Amino acid sequence: MTEANGYDSHSEGKGTIANGSQQHVQGRWNAIDYGNQYAHIVGNGTSGGDRKNIHTLDWNGNAWFAGSVTCKDGITLKVGNKTWYITIDERTSQLTAILM
Repeated sequence: MTEANGYDSHSEGKGTIANGSQQHVQGRWNAIDYGNQYAHIVGNGTSGGDRKNIHTLDWNGNAWFAGSVTCKDGITLKVGNKTWYITIDERTSQLTAILM
């Protein structure tokens, strides 16, 4: 019940459709990408009439998640040519950003 319609695309799971070129889709009943915006899609719909995504990754490397992103120790954030390491003190809720 999967379709890989795009050139060199791959689809797996249930009811998933990889419509874009070189696109990978997994999960179930993803929202179909008609504009080839995403390199990777994880679907979490319930049927062909209820298609939705819980994760996408576009061709520029930007990711979107429907839920929370959990980090064990901290977050490394790169902005331009600078790298920041961000932590939150669980006791005081103080956020610290250190330029690396």
